[in-house]
Amino acid sequence: MKNIVCVECWADRYFFGRLLNDFDLIRKEKNKNQVIKAFGNLKIKDKFLIGIVDEDKEDILINPNLKEFEILKTNINIKIYKHKINFHFIFALSPIAFESWLLEYINLQNQTLEDFDYSDFDSFLQETKNESIHKVDRFKNVINYVMQNYNMTDNHINYTKIHLDYLIEKKYQFNIDEFLEI
Repeated sequence: MKNIVCVECWADRYFFGRLLNDFDLIRKEKNKNQVIKAFGNLKIKDKFLIGIVDEDKEDILINPNLKEFEILKTNINIKIYKHKINFHFIFALSPIAFESWLLEYINLQNQTLEDFDYSDFDSFLQETKNESIHKVDRFKNVINYVMQNYNMTDNHINYTKIHLDYLIEKKYQFNIDEFLEI
């Protein structure tokens, strides 16, 4: 089963492809609204699907397409939602957006974007919008650093990875009690 994780930007696609060690799992949509629309597609109604979106300061459940989702888990860096009936899940990254979520991890490691040759957050943010971000050495250096270190401590990227791995492994055998114990 390929393309079961929908993301909203190129940087997300590269990061989550690396995190899950399988780029074929990742489907890049045009934007957050397109990720959310994917859950309403009748062709995938009964299929397993995970969406990863930016929280963007607003509870995503106010979107009418998501009225059938309930929050399963929440912490300062991520909210995980599940459709009431279908095997559809949404991971909302916070604070605000993927880039801030990634920066939060870098800061937790006592690193800065300047350590990766970015002049500031705005330059990092601007560069991540590039369709060819997977070819940008300094962005790849950030991601390489994260991939080499995230599983050595308790942090939101490790937390996210563990939950994504569980869902991808279990798919239709998802058990809410097991999931809540992770």
